[in-house]
Amino acid sequence: MQSRPDAGTRFDIWLPSGEPVEPQPAQHGSDPAFLGAGETVLVIDTDRRRLLRYEEILAALGYEPVGFTGLAEAIAACRAAHARFDAALVCHLPGGSSLDLAAALHDAAPALPIILAAPSTRDLAMPSLKTSGITELVHHPLASAELASALARSLVSSATSGRLRRAAGAS
Repeated sequence: MQSRPDAGTRFDIWLPSGEPVEPQPAQHGSDPAFLGAGETVLVIDTDRRRLLRYEEILAALGYEPVGFTGLAEAIAACRAAHARFDAALVCHLPGGSSLDLAAALHDAAPALPIILAAPSTRDLAMPSLKTSGITELVHHPLASAELASALARSLVSSATSGRLRRAAGAS
């Protein structure tokens, strides 16, 4: 700020550029092909406020979110009733533990599609993603349109592979 009597005041405001910090709310004009039909999505984020926002986004997209802030509780819920969940969303956890959590979920429910929300893909290698059971990557913080399309792809892929497994078992 610069100010001089009888000359006026000047304010210089510097704002950061980059991606928005908050998730984008669901848009009312969303493509119906990407909206859920009540499928249950297990959501893991260690930050309670962020978890609640992500659950709201999922609900607005037509999904039934079940959120967890504790990693052990999420894995226990998945092991106890893995058929309850149609997909899992693992949000970015500091220290690389997101991949470990995804791998534990994959061990508990191998057929469960897992979406990883990560701020960057720079440190993620394809082999580690595959062994962790991750089927889709989305940018963290979440944007509803990107999440909607990733969930739609994961659920279609999961349903198709489930039908193929059932058909192979019937032969």
